[in-house]
Amino acid sequence: MTVVLLKELDSSRNRNAWYASELELARKAGYVPNATLSPVLDSRATETFDDEDKPLIEALLAMRTELASVQSAVDKQAILAAKQIAEAEKQRDAAIQEAVYSRAKLAAHMGGSTASTPQLDSDRDADDRSNEISKKLAAAL
Repeated sequence: MTVVLLKELDSSRNRNAWYASELELARKAGYVPNATLSPVLDSRATETFDDEDKPLIEALLAMRTELASVQSAVDKQAILAAKQIAEAEKQRDAAIQEAVYSRAKLAAHMGGSTASTPQLDSDRDADDRSNEISKKLAAAL
């Protein structure tokens, strides 16, 4: 008898896993469960099963409710993470633009001073700054 019950339990678990995967696929495709019908369906579902099945059905319904709340929390966190990523990308783009501008300004400054007497220290400092900006730009990309 316990073997039969274990097989039935395993079959029910497999069926529930299949339902969960189908529900997830439907949600990804845009399905939104109608929350207003859930309490009515839940109460009807518990009435249609035997007394010995009611605890299992009630536990499954409670798990479904918990799953919906967890999914909602995950969706909210995903939205927040997407906003943070967008902000970080915006800051990165601004830093890249600033680095490009600074490098162009430095190149123009170095190219414009050809008429004056070159100073080795300032040329070395300019090269160091240019290399540093190039490294930062490469790291940002």
